[in-house]
Amino acid sequence: MTGRRLVAVVAVLTLGACGSGSGPPPPQASQLRVLHTVRGGPSLTVFVDGGRGSTIAFGESSRLVTRYFDGAPGTWSVVISDARTTDTLLATGALMLGDGQAQTLVVLDSTPGGVTWRLLRDRD
Repeated sequence: MTGRRLVAVVAVLTLGACGSGSGPPPPQASQLRVLHTVRGGPSLTVFVDGGRGSTIAFGESSRLVTRYFDGAPGTWSVVISDARTTDTLLATGALMLGDGQAQTLVVLDSTPGGVTWRLLRDRD
């Protein structure tokens, strides 16, 4: 192999190596869990949409927590309804979860027959 060909082969291999594995790292999964603190409240059905829609049903006792739902960073939403009916008790709207963040949505007593929520950051 001549010197020119060897230099050309090395240059092509070097350029090819630059395109593999370089660039920004892939996003880490975001996580969200739900904590039910409504005393004496009804059984709840929780729908978490974090890119991979997931549903979990709570029992009737208070202070129950779901597992963490994994999903892509970005916009998530949570809808909570009374498990005995199709009535929506709470719809969060858009929740922004960053790359690798873990957060807990706490469902709280608000007014008689109503609930509200707070989002707590567990990990950045």
